[in-house]
Amino acid sequence: MTADGNFLFVSWRTGVDQLYITTPEGERQLTFFPDGIAGYRISPDRTRVLILEAPKGNEQYNIHLLDLRSGMITPILAHPDVRYDDPVWAPDGKGFVYAANTPSPKDFYIYYYDLEKRMPRLEVELEGYNWPTAFSPDGKYFAYIRYRAVNDTDGYVKRLGDIGNGRPVYMSRGDVGFYPSGFTADGRLVVETNHGYEYT
Repeated sequence: MTADGNFLFVSWRTGVDQLYITTPEGERQLTFFPDGIAGYRISPDRTRVLILEAPKGNEQYNIHLLDLRSGMITPILAHPDVRYDDPVWAPDGKGFVYAANTPSPKDFYIYYYDLEKRMPRLEVELEGYNWPTAFSPDGKYFAYIRYRAVNDTDGYVKRLGDIGNGRPVYMSRGDVGFYPSGFTADGRLVVETNHGYEYT
């Protein structure tokens, strides 16, 4: 739901996924990307939206910022050889963390993008596929997953802006998946796991 009480939804009615809004006056299309969108994330104050664009359907996603008040869409992160993915808004709405396979095409590092400075900052530099999942309510920490396989994932927590890759809170031994999925209101980490199950 937006700040003024309207609803956002994705529809394939034009042949590709686009973002729409439902208002008292009716439905209105918000995005018009030729190849559609791959997802969206609404800001904490519900006035802006991060849009994942999928140019040519190649999954090399770009990230754009939609201002719901003006309808203006601004490219934030776009490069034909880079996949930008999994954006998570900071609670203050001043930026977001995301995963990107740059500078290494085979590794997804985690960055923080400052919307005021229009500048990314490297936060996590580990080999493999890493992606952020949630911010703590005070915005000081974020959780992320280090993925190797469905049954081989580690959960980490990192203080935003600190040097290093944070600390592992759940480590797989190659037979368990740990997925930090969020924080409670008092800052405790919520983790999903397939521990104790033969299949996921």
